[in-house]
Amino acid sequence: MLASLPIILTEPTTAMVALPATDSVFPLDLSHVRSAYNLVLTAERTAAVGDQKMYARVMGFLMINLYGARSTLGDTPLLKVTKEVVSCNPSTTVDADIRALGLQYCERLLRAFRQAKGPPPAPSNHVSRLSFDTIQDMINDCMDPSPKDYRAARKAVLARDGFRCMLTDTYDHISTKKSQQLLLRQRRAGHGVTYVQCCHILSESTTQNINPDDPAQQQRRDYASSVFAVLKLFGLGSVVATLTAPVGIHHLSNLLSLRTELHTAFDDLELWLEATSEKNTYEVCVAQAAFFKGQPYLKRMVHFEVNPDIASAGKVLPPLPDPKLLAIHAVCAKVAHMSGAAEYFDKFDCDVEDITVLSQDGTSAPLLAGLLTRKLTIQNLLLNPLKVSFNYLTQLTVHGPSNVECLEACAERHASEIMNSKPSPVWK
Repeated sequence: MLASLPIILTEPTTAMVALPATDSVFPLDLSHVRSAYNLVLTAERTAAVGDQKMYARVMGFLMINLYGARSTLGDTPLLKVTKEVVSCNPSTTVDADIRALGLQYCERLLRAFRQAKGPPPAPSNHVSRLSFDTIQDMINDCMDPSPKDYRAARKAVLARDGFRCMLTDTYDHISTKKSQQLLLRQRRAGHGVTYVQCCHILSESTTQNINPDDPAQQQRRDYASSVFAVLKLFGLGSVVATLTAPVGIHHLSNLLSLRTELHTAFDDLELWLEATSEKNTYEVCVAQAAFFKGQPYLKRMVHFEVNPDIASAGKVLPPLPDPKLLAIHAVCAKVAHMSGAAEYFDKFDCDVEDITVLSQDGTSAPLLAGLLTRKLTIQNLLLNPLKVSFNYLTQLTVHGPSNVECLEACAERHASEIMNSKPSPVWK
């Protein structure tokens, strides 16, 4: 059986973790998966430089963690990735092809669950209504069944979660200012107050604020469709349908209520949730064990349930966070840290933040070259036949009811072409 993967990873180092031997991660009866994984091991061994090894390790650790997530995600994701790896085998550039797959999954999957850098949106101190007589009155004000923006989504998810952080039970400061009843409840419970944020599982930046009429945003539209295509390829068609509907990325199944520092950690793939055998119950996992020491109120095990006040108010019960989205987020977090991709992302973001003007002595040349290489590589992934042709995406738009069928159709066709084509080598 699969060796149990660590819930708390070792302290990050500058060295990437080498892929484990096949026998330690896949049972003998999974011969096709073992064969594919052996190809990945060869691609790792023949890689000449660190980035190439990292992309090979992304594929290996992706296979390992998808196998470990079968209880939630089923067999489809692992089988699809296995098929992609095996499809590289007849090629004379099989090792480079596998590393190209790793690059694609870095860009199309890991980055989609790793939020864009920058602080989470600060909750507005503006109180639309100064106070509510009862908690039910406040729920009636908050429970928008179709939140269209961050502000409406935050109000709705806070109401669903009892106006508390889901991982610490800390109450939202702004909400307790609105309701004397809620403030008394918080004091009786003995929990603290802080600012609680609306946290997206799949990055809000994936589809938000894309102007369908702006030709300059074609690449963003293509990227969004490629992300949804991967999810559809993994058998998550119902999730894609939800996230591409008019409510889209703000659907409550894609939202968590988290205090600010936990929101940041979740966005950075430093914190994730592992499903247990009990429905809607998760183990809280972190990349560094010391993180728990800095968060004394952070629980090790959490159970999600809808705020009972919503039923009392006569409202339809909203959905809890989607277990499959949380499972994919957890897979991405573990793959990012085990493969070294997390450090790669962090370094890239830090370099971009630190450099505002290119130096005249040429010391900025490596960064500029890296930025241009990555930009061209992503364009190659999205717009050229590395895996698929995206010519049919030229009419893609991401928002609005009329765009739902278009985006789903693009994702469906994209997923189909992924499984019927072979990548061209990018990293040789």
